Amino acid sequence: MDRDDLTGSLTDEQKMVVTHADGPAVVIACPGSGKTRALTHRMGYLVEEVGARPSDILGITFTRAAADEMKHRLASLIDPGLAKSVRLHTFHALAWRILFEVHRVKPNVLDERGQRAMAGQLLREFQLNADQVAIDGLLTDFAFYVGAQAPADKFTPGTCEPHLFFDIWNRYRELKTEAGVSDFDDQILRVRDLLTDSPQLQKAPRSRISHLLVDEFQDTNFLQWQLLELLLPESKNIMVVGDDDQAIYGWRGASPSFMLDFPKRFPGCRELRLTSNFRSAASIVKPAGQLIAVNTRRFDKSFVAVRPPAHAPAWIRPATGAEEADMVTQAIQERLSAGISPTEMAVLYRTHLIGFPLMNRLESARIPFRVIGGRPNPFTRWMARDVLSYLRWAHCEASVEEIVRVLRRPSRRGVSKELLTEMEQRGTEGTSPLDWLAGKVNASGVREIQALKGDLANLAVIPASKAVTFVREVIGYDDYIDQYCDWSGSDPQEAREVLDAIEQIPQPEENSRVYIDLAAQEENRGEAEDSTVPSVTLASFHGSKGLEWEQVWLLSAVEGAIPHRQTIQSRSAGAMEEERRLFYVGMTRAKDLLTVTAPKRLAGSDAAPSRFVTEAGIWTPLPPPSKNKSTRQASAGPASTPKAPGRASLPPALPPEDYVPGIVCYHTKFGEGVVHRVLEVQRIVEVRFRGTGETKLFSIDVCLSAGFLRSAKP
Repeated sequence: MDRDDLTGSLTDEQKMVVTHADGPAVVIACPGSGKTRALTHRMGYLVEEVGARPSDILGITFTRAAADEMKHRLASLIDPGLAKSVRLHTFHALAWRILFEVHRVKPNVLDERGQRAMAGQLLREFQLNADQVAIDGLLTDFAFYVGAQAPADKFTPGTCEPHLFFDIWNRYRELKTEAGVSDFDDQILRVRDLLTDSPQLQKAPRSRISHLLVDEFQDTNFLQWQLLELLLPESKNIMVVGDDDQAIYGWRGASPSFMLDFPKRFPGCRELRLTSNFRSAASIVKPAGQLIAVNTRRFDKSFVAVRPPAHAPAWIRPATGAEEADMVTQAIQERLSAGISPTEMAVLYRTHLIGFPLMNRLESARIPFRVIGGRPNPFTRWMARDVLSYLRWAHCEASVEEIVRVLRRPSRRGVSKELLTEMEQRGTEGTSPLDWLAGKVNASGVREIQALKGDLANLAVIPASKAVTFVREVIGYDDYIDQYCDWSGSDPQEAREVLDAIEQIPQPEENSRVYIDLAAQEENRGEAEDSTVPSVTLASFHGSKGLEWEQVWLLSAVEGAIPHRQTIQSRSAGAMEEERRLFYVGMTRAKDLLTVTAPKRLAGSDAAPSRFVTEAGIWTPLPPPSKNKSTRQASAGPASTPKAPGRASLPPALPPEDYVPGIVCYHTKFGEGVVHRVLEVQRIVEVRFRGTGETKLFSIDVCLSAGFLRSAKP
């Protein structure tokens, strides 16, 4: 293949990356700039033009899928036999191969499934709740502790109290030793120590590297950086590629500092930039750039949108999280009816908790969807299982195990642990559990049992919208949450948020038994998804990284959700910058249309719009009312914001036939405007408001149903 084939289709910026000469270089790329393409072409260029031996080129990326994709691309650029010789690995695969080459014995790896099983065993052994999220949390703590090489006295785990974590950690090491296995991070540690302690061994892998290339370098942690330093070729031919504005894995030990400080570590390092965004329309790139510019710990950079402006980001303010799920479901139905493929639509959110109600609505509407990372089951969470035990007992469907769970959470006066153990082991001898207990407890215990009997009877008949709150506040389950979290060091607010989210799933008028049916449906669903069915994508912001869609919704852009409540409470500037990067990643997944929703109430509490939508210019809060009313002019000037009239004085709703360009209309919040454009396929109306000169997008169907747009005032 000649040089034109490797560089002819590239931009000037990409060509500079591909043809970079010897020495260290950092490539600072923006979203949608073709960085992976440039990196792959550079590998081909090194083989075809520089004459580098393919096996002496080492490329490192963070996922096996990314490595496989780069191999596939490279094989289409140069001779497949030569492409196959180029070494492309993840950090873990590279460590495994080095250990094998040194010891000539395949390391016995504790794979992800085995590690999860061991983590669950550890949580149960230390009497902690062991649902899948708790297992994920413990493994994340393990990864952070090892990856960041955090000093023990400065490490704060998210799973439990520090002293308890280190007891679990030491037991984890014992279990691995007993089983004769090592996890993936152990292998990187072993290679680091092996090469550090033996300069002679270090020479072998370094001598086989002429060019070292690292993709997604912003996601590097300290342990990985230590390994890179040990493998650095004497020629200093290292190129790292990434986007510091997309560094979003600090919770597992990664840090953009290694990328930001790279030029300082390597004097004479060349800084190359990929500033052209080929993915998103200019109307998305501009607010995204405005948002991320608020961060201070970043490379100074600007972005260029290759595509012209399309639609300004739409801003929707539903009343509640449930209404938010309804509105997004309706909008997706409209897009599907207009012929838009479901594969071109995605809904993103900070945590899967926010997405649960939408999943339920989409399923009821028979809209196929897939969840990146697998559909989570909220009813497997320990607090959800506890509440389900109450509901099953109320509807006469509880097992003895579930009844004992209810009686222990919270504990009841007069009902001893020994008595509950006897119930578990021997049953209730043919009588009802409460009657059996009443015959074995003292007077205070009888009063507890009678109160519980009445509560269960009420729970059986109240609507779904009040059932979870009834268990928490009337029966007293929140007391157990506080007791358990105080003992374990867990976050009680997170437990409450799970229950708040579950309460948003069913329709309010349904009976409380609906939760039992929903839990059964989730349990019987299975994990497999039919990948052949075109589907709408649902994903967390983290799970969406590296992907793109024509139309994207960002759910629950409110304070406490994004930025996350824990970040706000921590008052950490670094953590807040990572949250901002996370929202930036979500925004830049959209190609054409970005819709941001922010319910006024979420999880039972008032919710303020996220500071990030203000920083991006998507939403601007109204100025506070003037304190000196006498100074107001009798008539507003052209630059003033019209005052919204009272409901009684509103003009009639704008009829469907008036949704045409040129029609003067009135919005209940923004005042008088003119219909500027109507997008029939997307069912979107664009209105330019006279008072402020701003142009905004609205869903036609939402405006018709809610009466947001009115006929012009007479």
